Amino acid sequence: MSVTETITGKSRLAIPLKVGVHSLSGFFALRAVAGLRRLRPRGRRFAQEQEMIERWLYGIIRGLDAGWQVGFEVAACARLVKGYGTTNERGKENLLHVLTHLMDIDFDSAQACAGAIRMARESAMSDESGKALDRALVNVGAPARPLKAQPVIWVKKPRRTAG
Repeated sequence: MSVTETITGKSRLAIPLKVGVHSLSGFFALRAVAGLRRLRPRGRRFAQEQEMIERWLYGIIRGLDAGWQVGFEVAACARLVKGYGTTNERGKENLLHVLTHLMDIDFDSAQACAGAIRMARESAMSDESGKALDRALVNVGAPARPLKAQPVIWVKKPRRTAG
Protein backbone atom coordinates (compact mmCIF):
# COMPACT_ATOMS: atom_id res chain seq x y z
CA MET A 1 0.00 0.00 0.00
CA SER A 2 1.43 3.41 -0.91
CA VAL A 3 1.72 6.45 1.31
CA THR A 4 -1.01 8.35 -0.50
CA GLU A 5 -3.48 5.50 -0.09
CA THR A 6 -2.85 5.12 3.60
CA ILE A 7 -3.03 8.84 4.34
CA THR A 8 -6.55 9.15 3.03
CA GLY A 9 -8.00 6.09 4.75
CA LYS A 10 -7.93 4.58 8.17
CA SER A 11 -6.82 1.09 9.00
CA ARG A 12 -9.52 -1.38 9.91
CA LEU A 13 -7.43 -2.54 12.83
CA ALA A 14 -6.95 0.90 14.39
CA ILE A 15 -8.36 0.52 17.87
CA PRO A 16 -8.11 3.43 20.31
CA LEU A 17 -6.89 2.39 23.72
CA LYS A 18 -8.10 4.11 26.86
CA VAL A 19 -6.15 2.89 29.83
CA GLY A 20 -6.55 4.20 33.35
CA VAL A 21 -3.00 4.54 34.66
CA HIS A 22 -4.16 5.20 38.19
CA SER A 23 -4.79 1.50 38.85
CA LEU A 24 -2.52 -1.53 39.05
CA SER A 25 -4.26 -3.20 36.09
CA GLY A 26 -3.72 -0.03 34.02
CA PHE A 27 -0.03 -0.02 34.90
CA PHE A 28 0.37 -3.65 33.83
CA ALA A 29 -1.55 -2.98 30.62
CA LEU A 30 0.84 -0.16 29.74
CA ARG A 31 3.84 -2.37 30.54
CA ALA A 32 2.42 -5.06 28.24
CA VAL A 33 2.02 -2.56 25.40
CA ALA A 34 5.55 -1.25 26.03
CA GLY A 35 6.79 -4.81 25.69
CA LEU A 36 5.45 -4.90 22.14
CA ARG A 37 7.90 -2.21 20.97
CA ARG A 38 10.12 -4.87 19.38
CA LEU A 39 7.30 -5.61 16.96
CA ARG A 40 7.06 -1.98 15.75
CA PRO A 41 9.56 -2.33 12.86
CA ARG A 42 7.42 -5.14 11.47
CA GLY A 43 4.23 -3.07 11.47
CA ARG A 44 2.48 -1.38 8.57
CA ARG A 45 2.61 2.12 10.04
CA PHE A 46 6.36 1.85 10.53
CA ALA A 47 6.73 0.84 6.87
CA GLN A 48 4.56 3.80 5.80
CA GLU A 49 6.62 6.21 7.88
CA GLN A 50 9.84 4.84 6.41
CA GLU A 51 8.45 5.25 2.89
CA MET A 52 7.51 8.84 3.69
CA ILE A 53 11.00 9.53 5.06
CA GLU A 54 12.55 8.03 1.92
CA ARG A 55 10.43 10.29 -0.32
CA TRP A 56 11.39 13.33 1.76
CA LEU A 57 15.11 12.44 1.60
CA TYR A 58 14.84 11.89 -2.16
CA GLY A 59 13.22 15.35 -2.41
CA ILE A 60 16.15 16.86 -0.50
CA ILE A 61 18.63 15.21 -2.87
CA ARG A 62 16.66 16.44 -5.91
CA GLY A 63 16.54 19.90 -4.37
CA LEU A 64 20.29 19.90 -3.74
CA ASP A 65 20.83 19.10 -7.42
CA ALA A 66 18.97 22.32 -8.27
CA GLY A 67 20.74 24.40 -5.60
CA TRP A 68 21.50 24.33 -1.90
CA GLN A 69 18.64 26.73 -1.14
CA VAL A 70 16.08 24.33 -2.61
CA GLY A 71 17.50 21.40 -0.66
CA PHE A 72 17.41 23.45 2.53
CA GLU A 73 13.76 24.44 2.01
CA VAL A 74 12.73 20.86 1.24
CA ALA A 75 14.51 19.72 4.41
CA ALA A 76 12.64 22.39 6.39
CA CYS A 77 9.34 20.99 5.06
CA ALA A 78 9.67 18.19 7.62
CA ARG A 79 8.09 20.64 10.07
CA LEU A 80 4.79 20.13 8.24
CA VAL A 81 4.43 16.60 9.66
CA LYS A 82 3.70 16.75 13.36
CA GLY A 83 1.11 15.71 15.89
CA TYR A 84 -1.23 12.75 15.80
CA GLY A 85 -4.38 11.75 13.97
CA THR A 86 -5.82 14.17 11.45
CA THR A 87 -3.11 16.77 12.11
CA ASN A 88 -0.45 14.23 11.16
CA GLU A 89 -2.40 13.08 8.09
CA ARG A 90 -2.91 16.67 6.91
CA GLY A 91 0.79 17.40 7.32
CA LYS A 92 1.76 14.32 5.32
CA GLU A 93 -0.65 15.25 2.55
CA ASN A 94 0.75 18.79 2.41
CA LEU A 95 4.34 17.52 2.34
CA LEU A 96 3.57 15.06 -0.44
CA HIS A 97 1.81 17.75 -2.47
CA VAL A 98 4.75 20.14 -2.12
CA LEU A 99 7.27 17.42 -3.02
CA THR A 100 5.23 16.20 -5.97
CA HIS A 101 4.19 19.47 -7.58
CA LEU A 102 6.60 22.25 -6.60
CA MET A 103 9.69 20.22 -7.41
CA ASP A 104 8.48 19.66 -10.99
CA ILE A 105 7.90 23.31 -11.90
CA ASP A 106 10.64 24.82 -14.07
CA PHE A 107 11.62 27.96 -12.15
CA ASP A 108 14.01 30.64 -13.44
CA SER A 109 16.48 30.09 -10.61
CA ALA A 110 17.11 28.05 -7.50
CA GLN A 111 16.18 31.09 -5.39
CA ALA A 112 12.75 31.28 -7.05
CA CYS A 113 12.12 27.57 -6.42
CA ALA A 114 13.31 27.87 -2.81
CA GLY A 115 11.10 30.92 -2.30
CA ALA A 116 8.07 29.08 -3.65
CA ILE A 117 8.68 26.10 -1.36
CA ARG A 118 9.24 28.41 1.63
CA MET A 119 6.02 30.31 0.88
CA ALA A 120 4.06 27.05 0.56
CA ARG A 121 5.52 25.68 3.80
CA GLU A 122 4.78 28.86 5.77
CA SER A 123 1.27 29.02 4.32
CA ALA A 124 0.58 25.41 5.27
CA MET A 125 1.76 26.01 8.82
CA SER A 126 -0.21 29.22 9.25
CA ASP A 127 -3.62 27.96 8.13
CA GLU A 128 -5.16 24.72 9.35
CA SER A 129 -7.85 24.65 6.67
CA GLY A 130 -5.27 24.78 3.86
CA LYS A 131 -6.75 27.74 1.98
CA ALA A 132 -3.54 29.75 2.32
CA LEU A 133 -1.52 26.80 1.03
CA ASP A 134 -3.81 26.43 -1.97
CA ARG A 135 -3.45 30.15 -2.78
CA ALA A 136 0.34 29.92 -2.47
CA LEU A 137 0.45 26.89 -4.75
CA VAL A 138 -1.74 28.50 -7.41
CA ASN A 139 0.35 31.70 -7.29
CA VAL A 140 3.48 29.81 -8.36
CA GLY A 141 1.70 27.70 -10.99
CA ALA A 142 1.18 24.45 -9.07
CA PRO A 143 -2.23 22.82 -8.80
CA ALA A 144 -4.19 23.31 -5.60
CA ARG A 145 -4.70 20.32 -3.35
CA PRO A 146 -7.55 18.08 -4.49
CA LEU A 147 -10.84 18.32 -2.67
CA LYS A 148 -11.64 15.48 -0.31
CA ALA A 149 -14.93 13.67 -0.45
CA GLN A 150 -16.97 14.31 2.67
CA PRO A 151 -19.67 11.82 3.56
CA VAL A 152 -23.21 13.11 3.83
CA ILE A 153 -24.84 11.93 7.03
CA TRP A 154 -28.61 12.00 7.08
CA VAL A 155 -30.12 12.35 10.51
CA LYS A 156 -33.75 11.62 11.04
CA LYS A 157 -35.57 14.38 12.84
CA PRO A 158 -36.98 13.08 16.13
CA ARG A 159 -40.75 12.99 16.44
CA ARG A 160 -42.41 15.19 18.94
CA THR A 161 -44.51 13.40 21.47
CA ALA A 162 -47.93 14.72 22.28
CA GLY A 163 -48.13 15.88 25.76
